[in-house]
Formats: sequence, structure tokens, C-alpha cells
Amino acid sequence: MDSIQKNETFELDSLKCLRTEYFLNECDLCFSRCNFDALGLLNEKIKLFDKRCTQCADCVGVCPTHALKINSFDINNFIYNFINSNKNIIKERDDIPSFGMLNCTYLIILVINKPKLILEYDKEKNNFFYLQNIYKQTKNILKYFNYNFYIEFKKIDRKKDFKNFVNKNLFKSILKNKQKSFILNQIKPQIKDLLIKNLKKVSKGYEKTKLNIENSTLFFNKTIDKNRCTNCLDCVNLCPTNAIFQNSNKNEIVFNSFNCVGCHICNDICKEKALHNSDYIQIEDYINKKNKTLIKFFYK
Repeated sequence: MDSIQKNETFELDSLKCLRTEYFLNECDLCFSRCNFDALGLLNEKIKLFDKRCTQCADCVGVCPTHALKINSFDINNFIYNFINSNKNIIKERDDIPSFGMLNCTYLIILVINKPKLILEYDKEKNNFFYLQNIYKQTKNILKYFNYNFYIEFKKIDRKKDFKNFVNKNLFKSILKNKQKSFILNQIKPQIKDLLIKNLKKVSKGYEKTKLNIENSTLFFNKTIDKNRCTNCLDCVNLCPTNAIFQNSNKNEIVFNSFNCVGCHICNDICKEKALHNSDYIQIEDYINKKNKTLIKFFYK
């Protein structure tokens, strides 16, 4: 099976998928977002059933490792261009193929730059409850910094199919903004760095604040039971994003929350069950990409 699976516009990079990284991983976020069973397992490996796929893009935003994308629409470009525009309205199936391409990271960036935001969602897309979920997460995070924003959700009947969106609206937009987009592409930061840049704007004076991240899909933190850890390094060796690693002296296991995507492979692989999720994170650790020592070993 090829690592890149695709149809006309939709693409799955299976090498980025957590199930490929670790055989026993049970991530099914994209499966749960697809109403057509176009994403599933074949011989215990993730599979795009391309004939079932409608290329709706509803599943794209939920993937923590960005293994899914629409080739005709760069969501990172869209976010960056939008926050640098005078607009405050995003129309589903007009400006963006699907609000399913958004997630908590994108929404935080949007509302910090656009405190009054209007999201016109298509009634046929059924993304309202998904939007509500990431809206609640965004609100729960930004409340710690006393940052107020307002999102108006408007239900609209667009009566446009996805292919029409790609072939007409988007193509015209690409031609119109080709030169501008090229320049922006050269200078724009990575999306998580853009998130940090914006969080720093609203968290001044709140750097020591501890966030409750029990149900977060954005922030993650870890602890190690020092009485159980044997320094086997399974967690280090199997972490797909280098969020858990050894220090240069090889006597500490270190965690970096910025790199963590919440796959929890480390928890599962630990034979001694020494690794645990923490329900709290200090915001300065995340925005400063701070390394935290989970455990230190002393050798005689």
C-alpha cells in the first residue's frame, strides 16, 4: 500500500498517521468525522477508500499530525491571509471547503486577531456541533487570560457542491492572489509558532497561570512515577514528535509540551505504567517551548 493515498483532491499521508507510527495506537478521530466510511483500516493499517470519499474535507482539522489535506486548499495559507485582511466573516463552501478543516489551534488564532467573528456554516455540512466543540475549548483556554471574544454562528444554505467550490471559486481566488500568496508563503511562520505568537499577546501578566487541560485537544502535559520508571527508554524511542527525549548527559527524561500531540503512545508503551497525563499546564512552559525534566537518574 502506498504511503500517499489520494483521489482527485483529497490526500492521506499514512506515514504521518499515528496508527502507522505505533501498531497498537487506537486513534480514530478521522473515522468518527467521516459519514461515508471512507477512512478505515485494512490489514490493521489506515486506508482511504477513495470511491466512498466525497472530498468534503470534514475530517481534515481533527487529525493531530496533519496526515489529511485537500490539495486544492491550504488551510494554513487561508488562516494567515484571513488574519491579515479586513474581513471578519468566513463562509463555509465559499471561503473554505468545510469548517471541519478548523480546529482549536486555528480558532484561537482567528479570535485573537478577530475578536468579533462571524462563521456562516452550511446547513447541509452538519459541522455546527463540531464548531461548538472547538469553540468551547477555545473559550475555556482564553478565559484564563480574561480575553473576551464573540463568535456569531449563522446557518446558511449555500447549495454548492465541493467540486464547484474547488473548480470555480478557489481557482479564481488563486489566480487573483497568486503573487501576494507567494510572498506571504515565504515569510509566514509555522502554524504552531503563529499560535504561540498570538498566545503571547493575550497572556502577558498571566505567564504563571496554570490551565486545566483535562479535556484539551491542544495542550498536553506528562508526569512520571519515579518509583516505577526503570529508564528503559521505550517512551523516548517511540515518541513520534520528540516530545519525550533524553538530555545531552543521558541522565534525564525530558518532556516538551509544545511538541506533544496527545497520542499517548508513551503511556501505552510503558511496561511499568510510570507515565501519566497531567491535568494542568503552566502556560509559560508552552509558549516558551520549555523543557521539563520528568525524572533524573543518578549513577554511581
